[in-house]
Amino acid sequence: MKTTTTLFFAGALCLGVLATACGPTTPRTTLSNLPQSSVSVIDPSWEKANEIVMSSLNEGGSLAALSIPVLRAPSLESSWGKPSVETSPQGFYRLTYEDPNRPFERLLIYGSPKPFPRPIAPPKILSDEMVNGGLGTVEKTQRWQSTTVLGQSVLWFIESTGGGADGEYFSTVGIRLTGPDDRVGYYRLVIETITGQAPARFSKVGW
Repeated sequence: MKTTTTLFFAGALCLGVLATACGPTTPRTTLSNLPQSSVSVIDPSWEKANEIVMSSLNEGGSLAALSIPVLRAPSLESSWGKPSVETSPQGFYRLTYEDPNRPFERLLIYGSPKPFPRPIAPPKILSDEMVNGGLGTVEKTQRWQSTTVLGQSVLWFIESTGGGADGEYFSTVGIRLTGPDDRVGYYRLVIETITGQAPARFSKVGW
């Protein structure tokens, strides 16, 4: 059974990032390229903001030049190796950690100098199930779940239960963190997994 989510975002802020990077050899699903029948972005301002941010990210760039402290995943760097790095002139960055031995196991860290939008409520999950003898789409609600990131309680939700060429995706809401040098940044964490590594993998980030 494959399920997807319908996202509901507040429209006041405009720096949403949930889309994920492309894999090393084959195109990977991102929030922006899922079929429109699978994902409905209710707030058009969120969709536009996502497109702006994603189009601004380029491979490489200097993390040292960013105005915000760089949130990393030191333990994953020890076991998986260095992440791929993308930055933008607007001060955003994305680090993508991938398990070299298992597909569909990733952690993505997004950083921004400004706050991320926040869902009004956890997105609803659209599930394909048998209904009255035929295949139909059933809308299910989900509750917020919480984890701890650098001592801070953080809400997270199921973004997609995956299927086919992708694992399950789990996302946090935006997090405001202060680095060791007292600079402040805003972050969002996304996990792809087929081994149930959310929320444990969220806690692997650090400075």
